[in-house]
Amino acid sequence: AVVSTQSTGDDLKELLLELQNIGSSDFFEARPHLTRFNDKDMMENVAMNMDSAEDAITNLPGTKTRFGRPNWVKDFVDIGEKHPNTDIGVFFCGPAVLSESLDKSCTLANTQLEEAATGSMFFYNKENF
Repeated sequence: AVVSTQSTGDDLKELLLELQNIGSSDFFEARPHLTRFNDKDMMENVAMNMDSAEDAITNLPGTKTRFGRPNWVKDFVDIGEKHPNTDIGVFFCGPAVLSESLDKSCTLANTQLEEAATGSMFFYNKENF
């Protein structure tokens, strides 16, 4: 999940918690990214809870929010290496520019994973409302 503000992320929190609790630990992996960080109280909360097992922003156990823009290819390759011989879905709904970037990143990650012979492959899915 990539969100620009914490309030936007709050809307996703319930869904992410439900997905994280479905099935095995291999079913769903969240790597939230916060691209803007303007709230002083939130900064203090994050700083005080950096070593907590629960994320200070999302409250998702075992997950840490990353700050700034994601490096999609690196993240996808890391996930593919962590889950060998797995078909991995990427689901997106949003602006066309970001959709194109994610689609290209899946293709680049698939090329790297194929070279590394992991057997993992990303499948990009987009939805427009």
